[in-house]
Amino acid sequence: MFASAPMAKLREVVQSTADTTAPELRRVALPVPGLDRRLDGLRIGQVSDVHVGALLGPDHLQRALALFGRAPPEVMTATGDLLDDPRKARACFDLLAAQRAPYGVFYSLGNHENFQDRDHIIATARAHDTVRILVNEETTVTVQGATVHVGGVDFPVGQGATAPRDDVNRAGVAAATQRSVDADLRIALAHHPDDFDELASRGVELTLSGHTHGGQIAAFGQGLTSRWFKYFYGHYQQGRSHLWVSGGTGHSFPLRVGVPMEVTEITLRRV
Repeated sequence: MFASAPMAKLREVVQSTADTTAPELRRVALPVPGLDRRLDGLRIGQVSDVHVGALLGPDHLQRALALFGRAPPEVMTATGDLLDDPRKARACFDLLAAQRAPYGVFYSLGNHENFQDRDHIIATARAHDTVRILVNEETTVTVQGATVHVGGVDFPVGQGATAPRDDVNRAGVAAATQRSVDADLRIALAHHPDDFDELASRGVELTLSGHTHGGQIAAFGQGLTSRWFKYFYGHYQQGRSHLWVSGGTGHSFPLRVGVPMEVTEITLRRV
């Protein structure tokens, strides 16, 4: 799916499991015009909307991450709604860290983290020696000598799941990208995909989102909740800016039709 005409053909490979209740691995190659040659082939992993809590435990996240196999992504991300039960935060962070992504593990919050003890989740992440939580914050990592900017856009406490973007969201995007201009590549973690317009306008080449679950039920080819979001499921592009909206690695109610759970490995390609 594209918001505008693609500049090059999107390449995607799906590795399905035999178990229809388990996530599948989606490998996607995204063409980025003018991408720094040192970043050509950079692999970025994403889990989103795992909802570890009463229905799914850390073992579900472990099985999902195992799909990456023996060559884990070089950058690992979790784009919100990782946790419905904050008591399981440390176990989940340890599993993400076990991927041993050489350039870091980054985590942004979703709306479900706001339903329980958000402060405990944040504190647990900040105390972790591997996972970097970004709450309207930014950081940079060096990859083969190139500078990669990573920003995390928060999901404001009290904001409804389908609320339109407003000044609070725009301020969050600004805070997560304020030092991005000098980087060779910009990546943003934004749980709500409709932050993409603002992020693209600020030059972010790759936005990773979730939140929608792809509707979770798409019995007739269209997710039930698609009308609530501008960007809903899969791949969109504005110029050289890409958005990937995950269909979700887990669920908060145990029914999926036509929208499988997924983990995603995105490979950036210079064109």
